[in-house]
Amino acid sequence: MVEKRILVIDDQSQDSLCEDIKGVIRKECKIDLSYKQINPLRIESIGGDLPCLKDVESEVDQVLGSDYYSLTAVDYSYGADCSFNGWGIIKHIRKAYPKLQIVLYTGERSRVIDDIVEAHKKNESIGATSEIEQLMKSNIAAFLARDTSLKNEIIKLLKRRNFEDILFSKLEQHRDLRVKAPELHIHEKSLSEIASVLQRESAAGRYPEDTWLDEILDELIAYLTKIYE
Repeated sequence: MVEKRILVIDDQSQDSLCEDIKGVIRKECKIDLSYKQINPLRIESIGGDLPCLKDVESEVDQVLGSDYYSLTAVDYSYGADCSFNGWGIIKHIRKAYPKLQIVLYTGERSRVIDDIVEAHKKNESIGATSEIEQLMKSNIAAFLARDTSLKNEIIKLLKRRNFEDILFSKLEQHRDLRVKAPELHIHEKSLSEIASVLQRESAAGRYPEDTWLDEILDELIAYLTKIYE
């Protein structure tokens, strides 16, 4: 069974939504889904007041850095007293995770653009156009309302299978096995360790040259061509 994990960033509990999604994709696609939620308003603030964006960024970095996530669902608005919104969080995520699938909800595209323009007016800044361009290039998979479209879109995105999902799932299925190849950098590494490193590289949108993935593919090609000689 393929394992996938989603991160939800919302000040309201989304357990019911996530459990519904979990049941659907387990039944229809044999995907074992787990999820974690961050409530931006309940993060401990250094100043003792409401959390600021930096507090949330630190928490998000810690969570995304600890596991591989297939998708992140971000709520746009956290109330009138909050100094940041979901777009601010997504901008931070994109710096380190350009390939991570992201959906933004309760934040239709037009609303986000209007808020960007208004914020720059208040600050007498002329950078609204640049930030709107950044929004357009941020590769947000969907701008959604908080209704059934949110559930359906997340399910649709999670159903997609790609090479990385298959690779990581297979490595995790045999997580305790270790590589026995002294000539390779991955010698004596467990498949779980290898999966963890490759997942971080994948989420960050980079596979350095001579990475462990190169070694795995080289060995696979050598094995396949040898056994069919």
